[in-house]
Amino acid sequence: MTLADFQITRYQFRGDRPIGDSQVRSEVVHVAALELIDDAGRSGLAFIQSLFVTLPSQTELERLFAAEWWPALQGRPAAGLVHKVGKPRGGRNRPAMLPAGEAVQVALWDLFGKQMDMPLWRLLGGEEDRASVPCYASGLDFHLDDDAFCELFGTADALGYSAFKIKVGHADFDRDLHRLDLLRRSVRKGATVMIDANEAWGAKEALMKI
Repeated sequence: MTLADFQITRYQFRGDRPIGDSQVRSEVVHVAALELIDDAGRSGLAFIQSLFVTLPSQTELERLFAAEWWPALQGRPAAGLVHKVGKPRGGRNRPAMLPAGEAVQVALWDLFGKQMDMPLWRLLGGEEDRASVPCYASGLDFHLDDDAFCELFGTADALGYSAFKIKVGHADFDRDLHRLDLLRRSVRKGATVMIDANEAWGAKEALMKI
């Protein structure tokens, strides 16, 4: 059950809405699907993402991965690689030009679970009697107008979410308060509400505004 091949598929497309916070905005998705394939044909899937910069071409992605990542993976078992975390520093060590480290880890775990014929939650020691895991809806909503904001969180509420996180940190604090009021009116009563200013506030300002 060793790694025998890899496949990368590049995607670039305009999202259905702008995403971002008080610091950044993104309207185009730059992502590549990474598949690590073992000698039995099973594959582990993960994604390489670049939020603001176009990824290299398909050919260049394949070349970079083959040069920077594949030599340390080829012919080795996923089971032996999932716990191998290396953070080289100094000397001749340089960061890879292709930011695939997290994708490699996720793909290895996905493949390892398939090789063991076990879902990852069980492989990682999840509780057998636990039926669900709490989660929340995060909007990346800073650049949406009010109507789109309400529609987004109203849809999330209809899907069953009971906790929500919105982006704040606008130069006009009244706008942040207005968005919180819109959220309250868009989701169920008693919902858990979280805010994220993304470094727009210093510590003293955060204490005052919260």
